[in-house]
Amino acid sequence: MPGVNGITLPEDDPLVRQWCVIVVGPLFTGALIAADLGDTSPDPQRRFPLYVVYDRPTIIAAAATLLHRIPRPDSDRLQPPNHPPPWGHTGSHH
Repeated sequence: MPGVNGITLPEDDPLVRQWCVIVVGPLFTGALIAADLGDTSPDPQRRFPLYVVYDRPTIIAAAATLLHRIPRPDSDRLQPPNHPPPWGHTGSHH
């Protein structure tokens, strides 16, 4: 899908057992975050604690952290977190 990036994480990566959906837009930010509890049951019976987050600064920080881990096709890594994010405005006013 155009504009969607993903990576295969090493088995020992802490994110392997997490599921994150993060939306950052000019009028809305939201995140659904779940952690696999390690159940060995079939998928419909697995348990995940779910967190729903709407706090814009927290979501921007989470998105920047995740984006930093995904290699871009034209470079090895995205900009380090201390640089402005590649998508521009972070919601703070100057």
